[in-house]
Amino acid sequence: MTVAAGAGAERLTISAGALRLAGAVADVPIPQNRVSFSVFVPIGANSEGRLLRDNVKAGEIIRVPEGMYHVVSTYGESNAIMRSDLKVDAGRVTDATLNHRAATMTLKLVATAGGESFAGTAFSVLTPGGDVIRELIGAFPSITLAEGEYVVIARQGQQVYTREFRVESGFDRDVEVLAVSK
Repeated sequence: MTVAAGAGAERLTISAGALRLAGAVADVPIPQNRVSFSVFVPIGANSEGRLLRDNVKAGEIIRVPEGMYHVVSTYGESNAIMRSDLKVDAGRVTDATLNHRAATMTLKLVATAGGESFAGTAFSVLTPGGDVIRELIGAFPSITLAEGEYVVIARQGQQVYTREFRVESGFDRDVEVLAVSK
């Protein structure tokens, strides 16, 4: 293309489109500040070959070349993660909602069921196999977890208490650990 003085117009065709992402649990949208996305360009058999964009917010429009993309959606800050492969067509916005199977649990160390929560409690949330998912401190910290079985360990002073619990998708609730010596 040669640029010369005077009026002129040239039309260029770009094979590009866009992605607009959202997250949901049981058809209920996840608030924008609770979900983030990472967009990858697959390379060969590796779906997460090259990171294109990280920390993408729900509803944000990402302009990308036409092609296939791998999207990782993270709900909360723990293990509630969903993945999807998406195709972007030229000249179109591809809207995608990734459906999570997760819930938010509020952890409490209490003397009696339904009682007041102890301040300054250190909590560890583990898989049944003992892998640490997250550690939190407070009277009633919250954690978003993928559906499944878990163990919570609560430490108050020199005392340690445990409880097993189950997370059911879309069912946010309190998980009370009773401060009872065994």
